[in-house]
Amino acid sequence: LILFLVAPFLVSIFLKGGKDRLTALSAGFGGMLIGMAGKTFGTYGISELTNNLGLTFSSSILMKLVIFVLVYMLYNLFALLHMYKQNKVDETKYDIFVTEKFDVRAKENKRTKVWPFITVSVIAVLVAIFAYVSWETSFGVTAFAKLFEAIKGVKIGEQSILIDLLGSVTSFGTWTTMFMNTILLLGVIVLAMFDRMSVNKLILNFQNGVRKIYKVVFIYLLVNCLYVLFYYFPIGVTVINFIIGDGTYNAAKIFLIGFLSLFIAVDFEIIGKAFGSYLATTFASYTSQVGFITYLGMSFAMVIAPTSCLLMIMLTYLDIPYTKWLKYIWKFALAFLWVIIIAILLTSVLA
Repeated sequence: LILFLVAPFLVSIFLKGGKDRLTALSAGFGGMLIGMAGKTFGTYGISELTNNLGLTFSSSILMKLVIFVLVYMLYNLFALLHMYKQNKVDETKYDIFVTEKFDVRAKENKRTKVWPFITVSVIAVLVAIFAYVSWETSFGVTAFAKLFEAIKGVKIGEQSILIDLLGSVTSFGTWTTMFMNTILLLGVIVLAMFDRMSVNKLILNFQNGVRKIYKVVFIYLLVNCLYVLFYYFPIGVTVINFIIGDGTYNAAKIFLIGFLSLFIAVDFEIIGKAFGSYLATTFASYTSQVGFITYLGMSFAMVIAPTSCLLMIMLTYLDIPYTKWLKYIWKFALAFLWVIIIAILLTSVLA
């Protein structure tokens, strides 16, 4: 999800280049959809399910890599075919962060420099790469954890002065989005200082940005209401229990459990918390297949389900109706489903 940092820039480039919104969406946000569907060593969303099933992040890794490559190629194929069929259009009005009209006087202002923006952007991207890759869990790299422990060891008397200054921050590889928000806010302040922007103008521009993004934030909160309902009311659990039935293993049933779980619960992690232990005990002899197929079901739901948080954010950002998305994505979804079916059959044969 940290790729939301760069998605708006790519969206702006494609819209400025005369491409339609669906092409801009595919270029800017599509990588997140494919990255989630083709997850290999990533931990986001599957750590609870993996842990409860007693698996590692390298479980079924070869099949995951094959699926990632195939899905990546298919998604780009359909995106390019759509792009080439479209005539050049002007849909820049849908870019909520389109650059304001350039002030000619800015050219004469020798104090305006590009390098601070480039520097801050590069630093932010590097921090995101190091902070959000699960180094220790996925790759066994402990350098960042050890560095963080060394920082905690810097004390004045009995007080860990650096940790007190940093607050609740954790080591690289275990960050939450809250920490990155702080980095971005600091970056904005630094850029404002280089641009000699007044405090009042900085606050006003911040307010304007909030006004532009409020609709996306509202949809994000609305979709997550389903997560709250799932958490507090057992309707979704009842549905999944009914599908599990007597506990007889069936690959199609496991896929349906994954699909409906994300459709109902929205969040990947809560699915692992809610069903992980149950699936582990019910299908004790098939934990590897269950973990792999359940995630495939969740990934497929994320691409087409109207309760997919990531999908709804993408569509709201560019004001694309859900029905228009279905007309665009159905061919890829069908191809994706065939890849999943073949993967499941191969998993069953090789098990």
